Amino acid sequence: MPREMTSNRAQMSASGGRWSVVATVREPAALLLAFAAHHLDLGALHVHLYLDGPHPDLEAAIGADPRVTLITCDDAFYSSIGRRRPGWINRRQIVNANHAETLSDADWLFHLDADEFLTADPAEELAALPPEIAAYWVQNGERVYLEGAPLETIFDGALALPMTDPGRLARVRGPDMGHLTRHGLLAHALGKGALRVGGGIGAGIHRPRCDTDVTHAADTVRISHFDGLTRLHWALKLQRHAENGVLPKPGRRHSSYRDQQIALAVQSGGDLAPIVALHDRLRVIPPLMARRMSRIHRLKPTGVDASASLTRIFPGVSADLSVEAFDAALLVERAGREGHAALLKA
Repeated sequence: MPREMTSNRAQMSASGGRWSVVATVREPAALLLAFAAHHLDLGALHVHLYLDGPHPDLEAAIGADPRVTLITCDDAFYSSIGRRRPGWINRRQIVNANHAETLSDADWLFHLDADEFLTADPAEELAALPPEIAAYWVQNGERVYLEGAPLETIFDGALALPMTDPGRLARVRGPDMGHLTRHGLLAHALGKGALRVGGGIGAGIHRPRCDTDVTHAADTVRISHFDGLTRLHWALKLQRHAENGVLPKPGRRHSSYRDQQIALAVQSGGDLAPIVALHDRLRVIPPLMARRMSRIHRLKPTGVDASASLTRIFPGVSADLSVEAFDAALLVERAGREGHAALLKA
C-alpha cells in the first residue's frame, strides 16, 4: 500500500473515521472470504461475521485472523448474551449487529449482508461528520450483467443505480420494470447504514434506528448489491419463496414488485428454467440499453475486484470465485441444510 494512502488512513482513524462491518451469514465460504477481504482491503478496521450455522471451511481459512471475528450463532451463543435464539432471521441480524457494537473498537459500524459491498472507503466522509450525527446511510445499486460479456467470477458485471422516474425507467429499461422491480432493482432500493459506535442507538436492517435529522446520507459512497450471486442462486431463492407461500394475504389490495416475481415463480410449477429466463429478462442489459443507462449515469462499475483483494488480504488462502464453483457449493449447502437432495438435480 502506498505510504501516502497509509498516512491518510491513519489520519482518518485519529479523527473518528474508523469503521468496521458486521453481517449475519450463511453462504458458501468463497463469498464470505471475498466479503471480508474486500472490506478489509477498502480500509475496514474489523469484519464481524455471525455464522447462522456451523461453517468449518470458513473457520479453517481465516478463523485465526485477528482482523476477523467469527461467531457461531447457536443456542449457546444466545444464552451467553442472555437471550433465546430469535426465530426470525431479521431479528437475529439485529441482535447480532447490536452485539458486534459492544465488541467494536471502531467509530462506525456498518450492518450489511454478505452480498453487499461498499464501493469506496467512507473514512474521510465519516471523519468529517459532526458529533450530533448518529447514523450514516448509503444508497445501493444492484449488479446487472452486460449482454455478451464473459462471466469469469460471481462478481462480474456492472452496477445499475435506481431510477425513480417511472416514465424514464420504462423508456430506458422496458415496461416490465415498473411492476417487477423497485426503481429498476429486483431486490431493494432501501440502502444500508452504519451507526456511530457508542451513540446509544440500535441497529436496523436497512438503517440505524434513529431520526433522519441525525442521519447523514453518503455523498460519494455506494453499495454494490450482488443480489443473486449467480442466475441459479437468484432462481433458487425465488423458488424457495414460492414454495414457502410468500404471497400477498387474501384481501390485500395491492401487490408489491416482489409479490409479482414470486407469483411468476409459482406459475413455473417448480421448474427453474422459467425463473432463470425471468432473471435474464430483467437483469441482462443489451448494448443499446447499457449506453443509454451510462449516458444518464445509471450504470457504473461495481467497484469490486474480489480476486485482487483476496490476494492482498489473505495471501495463501484459496477461494474459487467461479460461477460453477459457487453453484456447486450452493447446491451442496442447501441439500445438507434442508435435507432436500432433489435440489442436486435441479
